[in-house]
Order: sequence, then C-alpha cells, then structure tokens
Amino acid sequence: DIGFIFSNGWRATKEHYWVFLGVMMAFLGFQVPLGVLNSLVPFDEENGLGDIVGLFINPMLTVGWMYVGLQAYRRQPVAFGDLFIGFAQYGRMLGVTLLGLGALMILGVACAIPAVIFAVYASVNSSDVGETAEFFFVVLWGLPTLALFLFVGTRISYAPILTFVTKTPVMGSLILSWRKTRPVWGRLLLLNFLLFLIAIASIVLLFLPLFFFFLPLLVGVVGVVCGLLLEELGDAPGQNGEPNV
Repeated sequence: DIGFIFSNGWRATKEHYWVFLGVMMAFLGFQVPLGVLNSLVPFDEENGLGDIVGLFINPMLTVGWMYVGLQAYRRQPVAFGDLFIGFAQYGRMLGVTLLGLGALMILGVACAIPAVIFAVYASVNSSDVGETAEFFFVVLWGLPTLALFLFVGTRISYAPILTFVTKTPVMGSLILSWRKTRPVWGRLLLLNFLLFLIAIASIVLLFLPLFFFFLPLLVGVVGVVCGLLLEELGDAPGQNGEPNV
C-alpha cells in the first residue's frame, strides 16, 4: 500500500534524518569528480570517462543507501558507513548491474528493429523523407521504448539490493526481482511517479527542498519497499540484527 510505504518511509526519515541526509550528500559528492573526469576526457558531448568509472562505483553506493533505508525500516542499527557496504560483494553487485544494463540495451535494440523497417519503407514511398522517418521513429520506437523501459526498469530495479541481502546468484538476480515485483509493479510505477512529482516540486522551490527533504525521504521510502519485498521472500532480521534468509 502506497500510503503505508510513505508513512513508514517518513517515520524512518524523521528517526534517522541526519544519517539519510549524510549518505545522500556523500553519494552526490562522489558524482562531482566523475563529472570533472567527463569534462577532462570526453567521448562525445554527453559522455566521458567519468561515466565508465561511475559504472564501477555508483552501483555499490546505490545498494549502500538502499541498505541504510532497509535497516531503518527494520528498526536495526543505522550507520553512515553502510553506504559502502555494497563493496563487500563488489563482483556480484557489478555483475547484477551489467546484467540489468545489458537486458535494457537488448530491449532497446529489439524495439528499434520494427521502427527502422517502417521508417525505411515510409522513406521509399514518401516524398517527405525527413519528417516521415522522424515520425515513425518517435511513434514506433521512442514511445514504446520509453514505456517498456519504465516497465522493465521498475521490475528489475530492486535486483541489486535483493541479491545483496539474499546472496542470490548473479544469473538469478533479475529473475528474483522480476518475480517478486510481478503482483505490485503497477503500484511501484505509481510510487515512482509520485516520487518524481515530489522531486520536481522540490526543484521548483529553489533546490533546497530537493537536498534537505526529498533525498532523505527517498532513502526512507525505498528502504520500506526493499523491506516489504524481502518479507515476501521470507527474509526477516535475526536476533542479532543480521538478515536471516
């Protein structure tokens, strides 16, 4: 229930506000040198060496702040150092991330094939080649790809944290996330949309609420979702506070 998620996420945020704020500020702080590296060694106008380096760092940090939110939801000890806990399973977390990105790339290529076929056909049979080709790419590739990316991305976005806690093999990680989000993917998509609206509203309000309200709340809300999905898997914290799978 989305109301349950927000209420518990808000509770966790109030109880651990400074830790939540600290881990997200640290996470953003790691993006600064990556951005500088992009400008120093660019590959094109949008990408650079910083994106490659970030691929080997950011997934572990993302798992870290999600784990902080999970611990808060479970009322377990919460520590700033947990931001780096993903590095304890570095190889597995990197493998899950690359597997997920590969799945999305394959999906994008698959969506592009019919768009290319129809665009070429329309270009051959139309005098206005440019506008026709652009129309087919937007309608047959852009919109369906966006919809599929939102759907698939929602279903596999929790694979790293679920795999981290349950020690699921890398090849089964996406299947695990796909299976557990199947009955609730619509609500998760709605939850992401609501978080997006809160982020936009925070940006409109001169950015300060984005850092001091939205980012800590994001940790709390995502932590609740992680906890609920793990409970569905039969995972609950043991008496010593460690996950008991």
